Amino acid sequence: LEIAPSLPTSMTLVSQSGPNIVAGANYTVSGVVYDAYGNVVDGASLTVTVTDGLSVQTITTTTGSYAAQFTAPTLAGTPIVLAASAPGAIAAPLTLTVVPAAAQSIALTSPPASLQADGQVTLQGTIEDRYGNLVQGTDTVTLTATSGTFSNSQSTIQVTATNGAFR
Repeated sequence: LEIAPSLPTSMTLVSQSGPNIVAGANYTVSGVVYDAYGNVVDGASLTVTVTDGLSVQTITTTTGSYAAQFTAPTLAGTPIVLAASAPGAIAAPLTLTVVPAAAQSIALTSPPASLQADGQVTLQGTIEDRYGNLVQGTDTVTLTATSGTFSNSQSTIQVTATNGAFR
């Protein structure tokens, strides 16, 4: 005698990357589909949707489990809501936040073209990922002057960048 699970009545949805996803990176969501008695439902057809409405995947469960892979948007701070549903079951939606990718470039604001003798200029800059997002957290940046010195009377100085900006 073989007991087969009944129709889906509940399901889970989890992000393999936690609550944050890196800009432009692939990420996976997964879950399990259950019947009213807590049995996993094999062969259930379900849909996983991302808020942009363009990313939709129809999946069939294997031994009750499913997984779907998507590519994160490139704009940091973008909230992403994922939903999964099967006939008779809807998973609680997941909200993820897009965070900047690894630092790729440093940009300095343009200092004046010339300075008077003993003149001073304040350099400001940003650290960005490959998509132009300011890199989060704290980083140390080393600046080198080809002529003149910094406030430490040296041709090199280290400054701290916080959330992608330094001064």
